[in-house]
Amino acid sequence: MTLDQIISYKPGPKQRWLIIGISWLGVLLIGVAHYATGPRIALYAFYLAPIMAVTWFIGPRWGAATAFVSTLNWVLVYVGLLPEWKADHIELLNEVLRFSMYVLLVAVAWQWRKALDRESMLARVDTLTQIPNRRAFFEMARIELERARRHGHP
Repeated sequence: MTLDQIISYKPGPKQRWLIIGISWLGVLLIGVAHYATGPRIALYAFYLAPIMAVTWFIGPRWGAATAFVSTLNWVLVYVGLLPEWKADHIELLNEVLRFSMYVLLVAVAWQWRKALDRESMLARVDTLTQIPNRRAFFEMARIELERARRHGHP
């Protein structure tokens, strides 16, 4: 699979749940790594990959849910690492800001995905007549020729 194919990939229902499951497992593993490395090493940047993947392939609601799970995971790791850690106003503000940063990433990634999809459609459809253009014709022809070769048809 090329990078273009990965970026434009649209998962089916089963693949969507697989992406969510793998991403949330990744969040859990990042939490375990964070717990193992201790409080002095901040791994919050690593949570961006699962949040971005879920947002890009599934949508903004699940991206925000992954951001919430990531923030909750972060808090639970800190409670486990530092028993004296207390949820005072400063700590709660830190977590709200972390969650806000993740949600901002979700919004930017989703807008980026929508813009890419729109541009991809505009590159293949004539804006005046709304019919496929030359590029779309050659893409469909290439796909059909590959299918004919694969099945042994002339």
